[in-house]
Amino acid sequence: MSTSGTPADRVRAIEDDFADAMTRMYRVGNDLARLRASLVAEAETPAEWTPVAAPTPRTRRSAHPP
Repeated sequence: MSTSGTPADRVRAIEDDFADAMTRMYRVGNDLARLRASLVAEAETPAEWTPVAAPTPRTRRSAHPP
């Protein structure tokens, strides 16, 4: 930011700095929103899995061998 020149020059310089800062803030905010959305989508999408057979129920005899 420039502090030299006429007051009008300083105002323009500050306005330019402000516009640059706002542009950067929006860009960072949009990147953050995009990242958060992808993390949420990833968390809601089940990972690949391999189906397995249901367990066979044990009978009383097989549950406690002698």
